[in-house]
Amino acid sequence: MRAPWEYVEMLQGMSVKTLNRRSPYAVDLVHNAGIRLRRVQGSASYIPRAAMDDAWVRLRSGGELQLPELSAIWQRRMRNTTRSRGSEFAALIACLPGVRYERGPILLFASDRFPRRFGLTARPEALPSSEVGIERS
Repeated sequence: MRAPWEYVEMLQGMSVKTLNRRSPYAVDLVHNAGIRLRRVQGSASYIPRAAMDDAWVRLRSGGELQLPELSAIWQRRMRNTTRSRGSEFAALIACLPGVRYERGPILLFASDRFPRRFGLTARPEALPSSEVGIERS
């Protein structure tokens, strides 16, 4: 399963802010291999498409992603770096359809699911009424 790249491509030329600190950066270039980001200060970073795909599979299979997990996915795909781009990576994924997030700490999850800490793994309207204990008219 691959990330919905047509939505990622629509981000090219847009300004995106990190989810916690609201630090701005531009989605400078989107191509088949990944995404180049440029910060206001001029420095650039790169998010490989494979990292986007890994995070997407994890979210769509019912998982949740926290910032340290996103950083680990990014670092695993970049291999030769110790730097972390988890905040920028999280902001990009949060722009995709079907993804929601919470701040403090950053937590990404599929929009048809609640975070596990709420004790539910799917929104009540997505479950059969017998599983939620409500009746529908």
